[in-house]
Amino acid sequence: MLAYLVQQAYRLNASDIHIETGAGFVRIRLRIDGVLHPIARLTFDKYRVLLEAIAQAGNISTGVNEAQQGHIAQKVKMADGSEVDVNVRLETVPAITGIDVVMRLFNMQQGMYTLDRLGLSEAERKIVDSIIAKPSGLVIVVGPTGSGKTTTLYSMLNSLNNEERKIITVEDPVEYQFAGITQISVNTAEGGNDNTFAKELRAVLRLDPDIVMVGEIRDNDTAKTALQASLTGHLVLSTFHAGSAAEALTRLMDVIGQNPLFVSAIRLVMAQRLIRRLDDSTKQAYQPDDAQIAKIREVVDGLPEGIERPSLDNLKLYRAGRSDENPYGFSGQLAIREQFLMTGEIRRLLEQHQTILSSVDIEQAAIKSGMRTMLQDGILKVISGNTTLDEVYRVVG
Repeated sequence: MLAYLVQQAYRLNASDIHIETGAGFVRIRLRIDGVLHPIARLTFDKYRVLLEAIAQAGNISTGVNEAQQGHIAQKVKMADGSEVDVNVRLETVPAITGIDVVMRLFNMQQGMYTLDRLGLSEAERKIVDSIIAKPSGLVIVVGPTGSGKTTTLYSMLNSLNNEERKIITVEDPVEYQFAGITQISVNTAEGGNDNTFAKELRAVLRLDPDIVMVGEIRDNDTAKTALQASLTGHLVLSTFHAGSAAEALTRLMDVIGQNPLFVSAIRLVMAQRLIRRLDDSTKQAYQPDDAQIAKIREVVDGLPEGIERPSLDNLKLYRAGRSDENPYGFSGQLAIREQFLMTGEIRRLLEQHQTILSSVDIEQAAIKSGMRTMLQDGILKVISGNTTLDEVYRVVG
């Protein structure tokens, strides 16, 4: 049953398997393209058998009344006979009706993590290539949990991974294992704290790396250490929790204060979210109403100068259809992004203002410097027929 669940989750490109106990039954759901879908219901007798198999495979206990973490490495045999290594991170928590389980799947095929697969526009790719080609500086990828931040960073690392560079990562926990990269797992849940990141980062810098990835900037000490490392000849990549690229800068300034190193260290800030891509074989065209067109026109009119504005005459949009093969009408995910370099209007704004700046001030400066917001990027993908208006509003607001 466990092997079948993992195999089906992998086949459907699910990111998570959720097993949830209820009053009368146990529900199994798969998160596919960022949205949960109910797959099965189990009796408690069958669930106890499944839970024992999960506990044995993941090296956890079913008799402990506390949250636990485990890991399952599973070989999945595909329809063509090939075998794929699937890395499953296991989380359990005791609920009032039983033990709930979430299994998160990570594909272990290193070749999948490339910049070509990130869906960057030509302009975005040009910026990323130019930044990561430099030997130093800080690159920050921003977004909520599940927005593909780690995938983006590892795709950058994988493109830089060769015999001439030493690459070290500090993560909590290590999610993907890559040949040629030294990876250090920091467990802040067991006896550690967020400052453990800073301590490990300082130790890593003594190992003479060329490139360092810090899983997440969480505290003042880690932020300052990352900034200093980026100014002393290291390329530092990290993630940060914030709603937008502009908000990331204001939150970082809250963490480290008005630091003169700030402007010199940061090279690129990229914020992203994941939206579902329409299935081209089932999507259905429709004519948007006046209110929808007015909203789209408002967003398009706000695009920065230099970005071509699409025609809204006789505009057709698309909604999800359905088929026996694809009942949900979506196939895969797209990233919508906003990114800016620490140049031009933003740099002048940060260097000249000693007072605290709002995210609105920074976003306006970024737009003047040519940044396209996530909402604008999403609406352009709606106009091109890749996704729906509802999907963009669900993710961005």
